[in-house]
Amino acid sequence: MLLHSMDTRKISIALRLGASLASVAALLQAAPASAAPSETLSQQVRDAQSAEADRQFGKAIDIYGLAMGSAPSDQALRLLLKRRALAFEKISLLPKAEADFTSALAVEPVDPMLYADRGYFYLRHKRYDLATGDFATGARIEPRSPLFRFAMGRVRAAMSDYLGAIECYNDALLLDHKYGPAILSRAEAYVHLNRLEEAKADYDRAVGLDFRREGDRFYSFLGRGYVSIRLEDFTGAIRDLDEALVTEPTDMNALLFRGYAYERRGSADLALRDYERAFVANPENSWIRAGLRRLRSN
Repeated sequence: MLLHSMDTRKISIALRLGASLASVAALLQAAPASAAPSETLSQQVRDAQSAEADRQFGKAIDIYGLAMGSAPSDQALRLLLKRRALAFEKISLLPKAEADFTSALAVEPVDPMLYADRGYFYLRHKRYDLATGDFATGARIEPRSPLFRFAMGRVRAAMSDYLGAIECYNDALLLDHKYGPAILSRAEAYVHLNRLEEAKADYDRAVGLDFRREGDRFYSFLGRGYVSIRLEDFTGAIRDLDEALVTEPTDMNALLFRGYAYERRGSADLALRDYERAFVANPENSWIRAGLRRLRSN
């Protein structure tokens, strides 16, 4: 079938679950009165965040550097270093980004979540041994946190070792059986291994959870819809993809998958509508163009 050979990276989940960077400005505003930062420092942070939003990362880097000189606490300094590291990464100054992550780890007391931050930096740049080392260190410091076991699974998945990834996700789920990122990522790994019934069971489980993170609802329904197509349950696929599109109405993959499900169910007019909407999002996609040719030739 058409989608059987489709690159399953189309439904890959961007599950980088390193600690979210808290707003530095909010942190500074919440500091005790005895250590209240100057309005100048708070304004510097706001200016840096505004520059990042405008993709002026060099400007943001300069502002973060100035702000570090008057950081009111070690916690604020760590956050400023992490934010500057990410800004350096955005403009591919990777050694400087790595140096800032490492400097943040040198600030006492060590924040274990920094090992997640730096580990995901290494993972993004395919430095798998270093990523694994940071996640393993985080796991030793926080043995009850599922995050680091999950993150080690993301490394294995990036290396196409899906069986190894599943073992790591299982370890994370032993610590928290409702840990949605591990369930969704395990489903993804099962798809890569063509173990579709097991993938569907994990997507069923994910759909039944409270969605803790932005994107979890969308990927749960998108993934289950895709697997249902592979299992030739086109009605079930359409139902799930309808739910995915409530969250992301213009997502190209969801429209393409639903269009294909409609086509296989015999609803050519609805399929054509979805293919045309997907074409607007990505006119160069060969699968969309092939679907349009099939339907328009009939």
